[in-house]
Parts: sequence; C-alpha cells; structure tokens
Amino acid sequence: IETDTIKNHLDILMPNTSRNIIIKLVEKSISIRTIELVLEKININAEDKNGRTCLYYVKSVEYLHGLLSNKKFQFDVNHQDSQNNTFIIHLLQCIKFDHLFGDIINILIEKGYNFNHNYMNKNLSFMDVLCLTNNDKGKLHKIISIPTYDVTSHILFVHLMLNKYDKNTQMLMVKCLLKRSDYCSVFNRIISKYAYQYGNADIDLTLLLNLISIISKTKLIKIVGYKNEEGNNIVHLASIYHLDKVLYFIMSEAQTKEHMKMLCDTNYDGFNPHNLYINNSIVNKLSKFVD
Repeated sequence: IETDTIKNHLDILMPNTSRNIIIKLVEKSISIRTIELVLEKININAEDKNGRTCLYYVKSVEYLHGLLSNKKFQFDVNHQDSQNNTFIIHLLQCIKFDHLFGDIINILIEKGYNFNHNYMNKNLSFMDVLCLTNNDKGKLHKIISIPTYDVTSHILFVHLMLNKYDKNTQMLMVKCLLKRSDYCSVFNRIISKYAYQYGNADIDLTLLLNLISIISKTKLIKIVGYKNEEGNNIVHLASIYHLDKVLYFIMSEAQTKEHMKMLCDTNYDGFNPHNLYINNSIVNKLSKFVD
C-alpha cells in the first residue's frame, strides 16, 4: 500500500466495513511514518464491531512499542472492548512479550493506564491475566511494584505463585511485595482473602509467611502485628479460619512470650483469637441447621 494512495483515498479504500482503516493499517504493520502522514484524516481510537481499537491488532511487541512511544499518537490506553479487556490484556494472549515488556509498562504508567481494571468479564486482575498467559515469570515483579496497583483486588496470582512457581520466582515476587509502602496491609488482605477462597490455605499461607521470614524477620513481625480496619491481625485471621499450621508457625517465630500475648489482644469488637477460634467452630457446626 503506497502512502499517497492511503492519504488521498482514505474515504473509499474500505467502505462499509466493520473495521476502520487505521485498524487495517496497524494489522498489516504499515510503517509508523505512514500512519503519521495520514493521522489528520483518521481517528486513532476508532473501534470495530467488537469495540476494539487498532492497538488490539498489533502483531509484534516491537511494533507496539513504536506506536506507544510516538508522542503524535494520542491513544486511549484505558479503552475496554466488549469483554472488558484493554488492548494490553488482549495482546498478552496473542503475542510474545520479551525484553520490551518493562519499557511498555513504563509507557503505560506515563500515559495513565489504570492497572486496577478488572478483565475477562470482570473476573480477573492484571496480575491474574499476566500469570495465566505469559511464560516469563520474571515480568510479574514489574506490576507488583506499581504503587497505585491494588495487588489484592483478586489473588489468583498468589495461588499460582505458591503452587506453580519455583522458589526463586516466589522469593522475587515476595520481595517486591515487601518493598511496597503498604506491605503490611497487603499481606493482611492477602491472608484474609486467601483463607476464605482456597481450601489449601493453611499450607499455602504457612509457606508464604516462611518466605517472608527468610527475607526479613523484622518485616514478618510487623506484618503479623498489623491490625486491619476491624482490629484483626494475622493471628485473629488464622483463628477465624482455623489455620492451625499458620498459628503454630507464628508461635514459633514470636520473639517472646510477651510478644505472643500482644498478638493475642482483642480486636475492635472485643474478641481475642481464642474467642474467634471457638466461635467459628460453633458457627461451622450450626451452619447446617440454618436455612
């Protein structure tokens, strides 16, 4: 396709099709210089019948990097298609992201990309999708480190990390979580959500706490002692969900008897871990009699 032809006959090249001309140009990986020349005659964010813009049809990570880094193109990077997927989530399933992944993430941050979107019909987070679709686990820490990213909106990635990844990858991801300024609340929320969602939570969360302990015992102590908005620290949460292995691990890691007593203080409702453990046992036994 010649540049002059594109520039002079945009209106007649593809009449009455579901795809705008810009989508076809990008799909064919037409030179970025050519797209610059016809920019004034096209809508860079035009959608097709699936609600997808041209970025969804990029065929290589190099071409994507070239498009995103070009200051002349005002892409709507937060656009979502009919399945609630942004272009980057769609492309993670279609093309191989290599050494340019970090650069692309930096560009998205600069352009105001919202990493807290929910994807795949709102069932998955960015981290979940990245874990499920990309083979290079070394990329995951790049997302974890974004300060505005809510890593606990969905926690499938934690389950995959603890059950599918090697120890080196686990350590890398936990280290990145520990570098966040909100690491205490992050791990408190992870443990609460994980215990509620996964049947093997006791074993998995003991592993998670052990990884934290290997990296930093000081931070482990702060995490275990952190109280959420209900006044529950990890000892309270472990008692609520009967995480016996987690409780034994915390007792073995407690610095002194006085420290353990402090962890067993009452929450904001006046319940200590013993109360919560017993009460939850009764609730579980009586639940079958409740309509």
